[in-house]
Amino acid sequence: MLARFSVTIDDSAAAPPTPVATGTIAGKVTESDGTEAISGASVVVEGTSLSTTTAADGTYSIADVPTGDRSVTASASGFESQTKPATVNEDQTTTVDFAPAAQTTATTFSLSVSYVTEGGKNSDKHLLVTFTADDGGGNPVSGVTFSHTLNNSNGGSWGPVTGTTGADGKVTFTLKNAPKGTYSVTVHSASDDTLTWDKAQPTDTLDKQ
Repeated sequence: MLARFSVTIDDSAAAPPTPVATGTIAGKVTESDGTEAISGASVVVEGTSLSTTTAADGTYSIADVPTGDRSVTASASGFESQTKPATVNEDQTTTVDFAPAAQTTATTFSLSVSYVTEGGKNSDKHLLVTFTADDGGGNPVSGVTFSHTLNNSNGGSWGPVTGTTGADGKVTFTLKNAPKGTYSVTVHSASDDTLTWDKAQPTDTLDKQ
């Protein structure tokens, strides 16, 4: 008796892949005033592996970019990164020029203060005084060592007390069972290894009842 075999032929592997429609993104990267070209800037098509660097005259070109709405980012040392939208059409070149602003380097830091009350005996809650060091650009400054006095409008004062800001730019002092009155601080000195204190006194106060 002859055995019967069933043979299935899969020809899907032989089917050619569907071509992806692509276009080109090209342009120029210059300084923010548009006069000086930025060479060696990195230009990346977000969400893809496509990238390039600008030539000596600041120009760039990225081919084989899938069509559709894209985001393109240009970045260079000493300049702020800049991202722009780009609509890529098949077999066409979309022009995207960049003019990133130069990065600014902070030279000073400022100190601010905030107050919180918690716990304590009866109504004499503990007073938590938190100092924050900031470079003016929203970046915390760690390692700031400073001396301050805590003042009370009813005549009390505590200090001078020293402290150093942590990685988050903050340091907190606690006055246990703080009496009533309006609290403020006076900073006597503040120093950092790289930045200079702007000498502005923290102005926030707390009226504790």
